[in-house]
Amino acid sequence: VAGQPFVLVAFEPDPATQAMLGLPGGEFSVGLNDAGKSYHPDEGGNVHSNTFFTVQTTEGTKMLHRSTDNNIVFPDMPDEWTTDATRPPSIDEDFLINVGLHVHCQEYASGVKAIAIGNAGSAGSWVVNGDGTISPHDAPHLVLVWGDFTTASCWESATGYMDPQPNNLVLMDSAMALGCEAAREADPAQMCAPVFRARGVDCDDAGHDHGSACDGLHPMAGWTGEACSWAHGETHGCPVANVPRHRWESDLWSCDQLCGEIGGRCNRAAYMSNNHCGSDVTEQWEFSCWDHVNGMG
Repeated sequence: VAGQPFVLVAFEPDPATQAMLGLPGGEFSVGLNDAGKSYHPDEGGNVHSNTFFTVQTTEGTKMLHRSTDNNIVFPDMPDEWTTDATRPPSIDEDFLINVGLHVHCQEYASGVKAIAIGNAGSAGSWVVNGDGTISPHDAPHLVLVWGDFTTASCWESATGYMDPQPNNLVLMDSAMALGCEAAREADPAQMCAPVFRARGVDCDDAGHDHGSACDGLHPMAGWTGEACSWAHGETHGCPVANVPRHRWESDLWSCDQLCGEIGGRCNRAAYMSNNHCGSDVTEQWEFSCWDHVNGMG
């Protein structure tokens, strides 16, 4: 997704949690909560902050990883300038507010919340990893998940301990988060914090400014994989990756069957070096759309 807009997408397989979050398909994104926007101009150049809530993937807040400073910004957000009421006291002139994804308290630890912050400078540096996960530039061992907000060192009231606040965009140790996700492929009942990955907007099945082979297809992360044209192009159609191993080991026989489930047909099948969607994944060999996939590698 380098230089391209994306939304954060995660998958929650537990039916009870799906119902609680209002996510009938299990796949979800995050959006900015306009009602939660809070102005607090301070000496550090900050103007306002905002939090995220769960939304359908088609309604996710569009993000962009800016190469000039590694900020993750929100390209659809209208420009906003400070006023006398919102300008930080240390700054004499009004300025265009830079709004981006920010690590709360600038504390790089599991359980820290990620928020949108508006300020005079940089919101924070991020990395979009090869598997689509998102990490702070200075803490590559952490990734964004949907889980409990448990720590905030800059809050005096939270010093030493704070009651967990569920359902937040937070950081988690990547080995723990991805390890749990992998274990859930073998045991779908296992409870894990859903891991967010960047999905290019052009891979979504909503309207597009230009046609895409992925238009009209409906893969589901954690069940039928994800569209992956941002990494592998569309020479042979819409590439689908990250199909859970337990599907191939249980009820999925071939790629043709998989493509039928998401509303398409198989044009070409290939065994890859890894099942995730990323530009670091390479093709190992081609096989038939109707071949039995389980046990192939």
